[in-house]
Amino acid sequence: THTAAVDLPTTGVGTIGVTASTGYITMVGGTIYSTGSGTVTLLAATNVVLGEITTTSSAINVTATAGAITDATPAADTTTNLTSSGTATLVAATGIGASGAADIDTALGTLVATNNTSGDIYVQETNGLIIGGTGVRTLGGNGNINVDVTAGALDVNSVVTANGSGDVTLNAAGLLTVDAVVSSTTGDLSLTGGTGVTHTA
Repeated sequence: THTAAVDLPTTGVGTIGVTASTGYITMVGGTIYSTGSGTVTLLAATNVVLGEITTTSSAINVTATAGAITDATPAADTTTNLTSSGTATLVAATGIGASGAADIDTALGTLVATNNTSGDIYVQETNGLIIGGTGVRTLGGNGNINVDVTAGALDVNSVVTANGSGDVTLNAAGLLTVDAVVSSTTGDLSLTGGTGVTHTA
């Protein structure tokens, strides 16, 4: 557990790695992990509770192997949990964020997210987003997917797939461009672009 008085700052290409071989990683609200342009990696056996993680352009990797990735300050919903112009890869077993103010708040270039067993994926982006890599996927538990871009465009360059009856909701304040499959086995699909929706072949 990291309190707000124990930040992890480094500069330049310095990296940050935090591993909980058993148990969880908890960043109490106000805790900041920051690096100039290095990667940041969090790996927990169970849950990861996010404060603020910032790198200018490198990868952010967060894995909650048998648990969930959650926001340390869901009631406030004012803290950007993940900031990088690069790629954030999120992997969890029982959920990534939750509905409403408990979503994971981001300012990212590219998002890759997989939830394996139960729970949903809720991400809110503030300034344009690409869905890339292996995409955004729930692989069990009828998990819903909700990606909300409050300013800028959303480019779906990799699959967005909800398990079973899970719903997929993609919202962009700007243009929503869909260049990959968006699907659910039996759930609803909702795609909204503030300035339009473009589907490629």
